[in-house]
Amino acid sequence: MTEKNTETSQIREPYWRSALNSPSFSKLDTDITTDVLVVGSGITGITQLNKVLKLH
Repeated sequence: MTEKNTETSQIREPYWRSALNSPSFSKLDTDITTDVLVVGSGITGITQLNKVLKLH
């Protein structure tokens, strides 16, 4: 979640995002088939992924 400073109209990145070493991926070139797809990494996406992993 970005935070907007209304005084200077600048968008500041949260500390955790700049400290995170996350991988980046290129866009898909072709269609793929998958059994599970989790869109988003918020609390709902993480919770659903956790439930799916417990089932397997």
